[in-house]
Amino acid sequence: MLALGLVGLVVAYTSRIDAILFVAVMLVAVVAAAVLAARHRRPALAVHRSFGSERVMPGHPLSVDLTIANRSLRAVGAATWTDGWRWVSPAGMLARGATGSSESSELPPLRGRWGDVQTAVSVSWEFEPPLRGDIEVGPVRVTVGDPFGLATATVQAGDTTRLLVLPEVQALDDATFGLRRADGQAHRADHRATGGEHELTTRAYRVGDPLRRVHWRASAHHGELMVRQEEQRSAAEVSVLLETRRDRHPDAEPGDPLESDSFEWAVSMAASLAVHLDAIGYRVHLIETGAPQLAAHAGADLDGLARVALTSLERTTGVSLVPPGRLGSSRLGSIFAVLAELDDATVGDLVAGRAPYDSAVAFVPAWSSDEDLARLAAAGWTCIPVGVVDEPRDAWASSLKRGAA
Repeated sequence: MLALGLVGLVVAYTSRIDAILFVAVMLVAVVAAAVLAARHRRPALAVHRSFGSERVMPGHPLSVDLTIANRSLRAVGAATWTDGWRWVSPAGMLARGATGSSESSELPPLRGRWGDVQTAVSVSWEFEPPLRGDIEVGPVRVTVGDPFGLATATVQAGDTTRLLVLPEVQALDDATFGLRRADGQAHRADHRATGGEHELTTRAYRVGDPLRRVHWRASAHHGELMVRQEEQRSAAEVSVLLETRRDRHPDAEPGDPLESDSFEWAVSMAASLAVHLDAIGYRVHLIETGAPQLAAHAGADLDGLARVALTSLERTTGVSLVPPGRLGSSRLGSIFAVLAELDDATVGDLVAGRAPYDSAVAFVPAWSSDEDLARLAAAGWTCIPVGVVDEPRDAWASSLKRGAA
């Protein structure tokens, strides 16, 4: 219509026909009025956003629930909405970002505010995070138009909400699990307290408990079926080494800390190990081959693993297998190393740092050389060849079959 109006003005000027001039002016005026009407109809909205789950992993759908309230006196008629997202790279502005949004959907009509009452509607969309780390979801973009559909205006509503996407954690089998403690002996923590041994090591039978765990002496003492509590291993220590150096991951792209399939697999494997070992009572230490990024305290630091990135900064002392705050001369229990491409220096550091550990397992790339694997095996490492297409649970099962655990 605007193009026809402008052409009509030129034709009317050259032909001096008043009717064409009148039509051209009307066309231009209608478009201008539509633009003003769309801008005038931009609503004032308040948005509350919540997520269907507190723990989310890449590739797993997440429900994003929105409550949109009208803060203006005017009603909001026909409108559409979208909710955007932006991945916040741990490398800052130097890394390539990722953005996206939900599909455009119709916004249910919102009546105007009456007194202190705000009319609100609830909408939702499904978000599947493509990457681990911090993702900012929002703001909501609401688009309104004029009654004739000639112009639209878009307004941003609400703030962004920070969502932490954890690395993928897989459940690992512990059916034949039997790590050693720091002193080299199979660990069984003793709990000493008043009240008797039975109350501290047994509990009442629950439906689904295996009969092999029934404690018959305690059952006779209490007059009801009692089962042994889960074994506690609060004093046992396990270290998990993660390869974070960029040059050890050949598929890493410069300036993009998460564009490496081998690194993402390593993070997922390390996270699965840390969560599994922590859940069954072991004190877990996370160690990095590159510059420290994770918290120094023991535990399954999933928040830290969600934000860990490849680094070009290496330790001046090479790869250290000693957890922060520990002495290399003390017994350190067991260690699991999640590695990438090996070189002579890395193999040498692994061989030199093996002594304080009672057992050592290395998850190495399937294409590692026989020479490197032989050097590690001679030093007491159990090497498990893996690839990025392997599931962490399968790699763990392979270590159990090899008797590594």
